[in-house]
Amino acid sequence: MNLAGAMACARTHPSTVIWPLSFLTLMIVRALPNAPGHDVERLLLPSLTSLAVLAGLGGEWLVRKLRQTRFAFLPYALVAGAVAESLVGFIEYYPYNLSYYNFAIGGLPGATRKGFEPTYYWDTLGPEFERWARAQAERDSGLLELRFPFDELSVFYLREWGELPAGLRIAGLEPTERPWYVVQRSPGAYAAWDKLLEREGRPAFTISRQGIDLLRVYSSEEAVRAFEASVGELSPSERAKRLEF
Repeated sequence: MNLAGAMACARTHPSTVIWPLSFLTLMIVRALPNAPGHDVERLLLPSLTSLAVLAGLGGEWLVRKLRQTRFAFLPYALVAGAVAESLVGFIEYYPYNLSYYNFAIGGLPGATRKGFEPTYYWDTLGPEFERWARAQAERDSGLLELRFPFDELSVFYLREWGELPAGLRIAGLEPTERPWYVVQRSPGAYAAWDKLLEREGRPAFTISRQGIDLLRVYSSEEAVRAFEASVGELSPSERAKRLEF
């Protein structure tokens, strides 16, 4: 409907053509044979350009409609408010901007209460985690052992790029004895022992925004206790892929 309306007004309002062009750019790129067909954020981010254009056209329409009324200030106030909210959110969440939720849902706390995921795809393996890892490696005489519930690939590359301590060992890739258990808070991917840690565990290190933990690191002893206590709750799929704590 929006596409048809934009094309119908193309002669009288040429600027509206910007929106279908920006929309079609995403559609064409996504339709290419080598475009990945997975992961929500990486597919949605390009569409934000189209959304920004659509918002701009809506603002311009409001300016024209309200220009001769006492509400002429309203479009400018709405645009300024939207930009300010986005800017504040960007600064507040940085560098974990995939955890951003706007004020309409109550920010990250409101989204978490409604069951949305606080984090996605290990974006918290950034500067704060790296500083903790280096400090912990120094306390452990240069040796740091880490275990991840899934996707060792991200931390493997961080180590290869020199972002993590040289002596780092990753459970599943190298032999480990007492690895720290690193949990990105994505409850939809939790195993039974992760759920128990979520309820009762005492993390040794956390990364938080707006009072909500995005990442938690548990001692090896905490992780082993949670694993052993939840063995009876494991689903068949969890039994098949369970970690050897």
